[in-house]
Amino acid sequence: MRKPKTYKTNYEEIQKKRLEKFYVIIHIVRVTIPVKKEGEIYNTDITVIYGYNLQGLKTIIGIYEEDKNDNRYWLEQLEQVKGRGLEVVKFVSSEPNKKLEQALKIVYTGVEIIPSADRIITKIVNYAPNRWRDETGRELLKMFLAEDKEDFEAIYNSLQEKYIENRIVVIMLERYKEEIAAYYEYSREFRHLFCSYYTIRVMLYTFYAAVRRKDDYYTGAEQIVNETLGEYLSKFEATRSYVKKDWIRIQNEIYAKFAEEIEGYIL
Repeated sequence: MRKPKTYKTNYEEIQKKRLEKFYVIIHIVRVTIPVKKEGEIYNTDITVIYGYNLQGLKTIIGIYEEDKNDNRYWLEQLEQVKGRGLEVVKFVSSEPNKKLEQALKIVYTGVEIIPSADRIITKIVNYAPNRWRDETGRELLKMFLAEDKEDFEAIYNSLQEKYIENRIVVIMLERYKEEIAAYYEYSREFRHLFCSYYTIRVMLYTFYAAVRRKDDYYTGAEQIVNETLGEYLSKFEATRSYVKKDWIRIQNEIYAKFAEEIEGYIL
């Protein structure tokens, strides 16, 4: 049962709640914030994992602070996720993280890992003039969601011309062109599912705003969730990213491609 919008979740509930057996896609989002532990202040990466089920509803699957000295960290975390009920994941949209990707392929055999559209767009936008950043972000998103590869090429060439005098942006566009073009192995419906750009932007902004509002530093993910972000994360799960008619198109595409695999998870 979905929680009401006024519900305030907590860190322990997120990490232990039961999950559905099948998720179409999970998105992996990295947030870098300053924390204070044992009197020292340093930046730490908080990884938020959320997924879409067959009904198009979002779930926060887990929030983690990776121990980069532990080669088994992600394997152990994902085994726990599987133990909470998540049996099958078809797609993962992720930032580069070799240990996490290796663990995903071990725990969820056959999963397809898609380069994060948010990461690529953000990398390029960071080198655009401030007055063009929002517009450039929208144009770059169109590169992922064009009708076909011909339209993709047209948008790419248009951006190359627009930034002809900004050599760094031109180089960045060239560097990521093949990663973006790889999205066109999939239908437009699936590309919409892979590109969670604005959802991730809002999530990142919410985390950063919480850090700026606090007089002192947080000690880590658990404190920031329990003290500040519990209501936001509950609303995140309760709010749809897609109107029903758009999700039905995606849903039909899922059924068409993976009917045998998802048959046992429909009801």
